[in-house]
Amino acid sequence: MGSMSTKETLVDLLREIDGKGYKAYKALRGAWVFPDFVLHFEHVQGDPFATPSRVRTLLPPATTGLASEACATSSRRLGVASLLARRFHQAALVTMKPRGIGKSGVIEIENPGQEVVAHTAVMVAEDGSLEARFTVGLPAAGRRALGQEAIDLLTEDVPAVVSESLVESAVGSGDVLRHALTNEDADALRESLSDRGWIAFVANGSSLPRRSGIDDRPLSETRSSRSPLPPTSRPA
Repeated sequence: MGSMSTKETLVDLLREIDGKGYKAYKALRGAWVFPDFVLHFEHVQGDPFATPSRVRTLLPPATTGLASEACATSSRRLGVASLLARRFHQAALVTMKPRGIGKSGVIEIENPGQEVVAHTAVMVAEDGSLEARFTVGLPAAGRRALGQEAIDLLTEDVPAVVSESLVESAVGSGDVLRHALTNEDADALRESLSDRGWIAFVANGSSLPRRSGIDDRPLSETRSSRSPLPPTSRPA
């Protein structure tokens, strides 16, 4: 659409295309202004069995509530972004529900897992605003659009996931700051490795063995790592 439209006009459009051919969903492409965020449709899927539609949501600082301390450096912002992407993934799993055939009702985001690496699933800006990129499966019965199911998906399910995972008050300010500072510490340690002639660092208490090659949770009943050096003899 040529200009931003509102949540209300989105609802009107979905009611209008209810029961029409699935390609009527193409009218969703563009930006839609919700009370607390803007939802952009970047690509609308061609049928309910195709790769779900690509969307992104933009949240201003007033919505995210992210503290300036958590966004002060790129390392901190990446730590926060990884946390929020994981929370989005978890919230989507418990919120989304089948809303038709194929992938109707799906809400998915790239889950970064336990690694903290640069990604585009969630990107946090210095001012506390953020952008999240994910996919949604537009509902259908056969090759017909299910307008009311789409209304529920886009005006209830998606906002619920956003409010539960991309807002500091829901995630917890303590967790947000802890992830920010932990990633900053990790980056500082990585930068010091070559100067000290080291190749890696392992925190005391870490449980290194994983359950399997496809399950990165710590192996149960394993011994935690401990430094062989007493605290007083470690390099400064």
